[in-house]
Amino acid sequence: MKIEEIKNTCTGCGACESVCPYECVKLEYDNEGFYYPVINKNTCVKCGKCEQNCHIINYSLPQVHKTSYYGFTKNNKLRYESTSGGAFSSIAQTVLDVGGKVYGASFDYKDNTLKHCSNEEVGMAALRKSKYIESYMGDTIKRIQSDIDNGRMVMFCGTPCQVAGVKYCVKDENNLLITMDFICHGVPSSEIFKEHIKHIHRNEKLIGIDFRPKERGWTNKYIKTITMTRTREKPLSCDTFYYGFMTKNAFLRKSCYDCKYRQLHYSDITIADFWGYRSINTQLNDEKGLSLIIANNDIGKNIIENLKDFELSKIDNKFSDYAYADKDYSEFAKIRHIFYNNYKKYGFEKAAKKTYMKDYFVRNVKYYLKRLLGRD
Repeated sequence: MKIEEIKNTCTGCGACESVCPYECVKLEYDNEGFYYPVINKNTCVKCGKCEQNCHIINYSLPQVHKTSYYGFTKNNKLRYESTSGGAFSSIAQTVLDVGGKVYGASFDYKDNTLKHCSNEEVGMAALRKSKYIESYMGDTIKRIQSDIDNGRMVMFCGTPCQVAGVKYCVKDENNLLITMDFICHGVPSSEIFKEHIKHIHRNEKLIGIDFRPKERGWTNKYIKTITMTRTREKPLSCDTFYYGFMTKNAFLRKSCYDCKYRQLHYSDITIADFWGYRSINTQLNDEKGLSLIIANNDIGKNIIENLKDFELSKIDNKFSDYAYADKDYSEFAKIRHIFYNNYKKYGFEKAAKKTYMKDYFVRNVKYYLKRLLGRD
């Protein structure tokens, strides 16, 4: 099987681009706004490196031995600046403390795209928080390999399929690589996101975005976008992009509808919001954020149980089972098909209102009435 023949299952991890010795593989947008490998036939020598390092072509089941925890950082500022309880930053700090390097997704306001970068390029603050767009990996795997070859510890955080690409591709004889993923229900098109931002802000330059601001608490799902002249806040139910992604899964990458990694993770550590607090004790929620942390092996377990300045509690795996539950995406795949048929004709906003948000006007009127009455 060839790299360009696996489109429906390709995850855009960038392994093929990173390992090509002749730099003839590049990730580029397709007509739906997702990254796929494109091979320059003029320079390709058919060495097979891309296929040999593809985690989809060479898929194998990972060995997972779960141990579950929940908790939060004792640093209140850091906890507030995190999507949940600050697990990502706390675990990353253990790597930074030994001179290591952290890779994660950072939003680039120059072109409104999400890109994988290191803390040394953008700073740790830019790597924090959930960002619900497909991230461009580019040559991230190549850079990680270079760091490890030079004896540096590296932590990589990404989607489960991105971690699979990293783990399958990177050679790590000295155990310098730590991988972290999160509970992911799919990645939406970054091109659709850019179209949405252009529409709602009338071409004004975006200077800030937060998919999960905590001004109204941890459990309230809002999206906040900021330009030089305006701050816009909308709840999940009233934003065409947020609702279409989070609730209807209407424009996810094709591989997301039959994901191989939703239940079995290649990562050392998996993090998420700890919604399981409802089954243990509802009083645990102080609206500041709680992290679910799952060690998938002994490496992850050792790191988690030695975290500094972190309030950690071990829990039974049954309280984290929701994070690995199998999900049927067949109905969402049907919505996707209808959505993209409309999208090709009308563009994003009209397609959303014709497909999954026909009551858009009513939703927004109710929201603004609540705000006027002080109930929001």
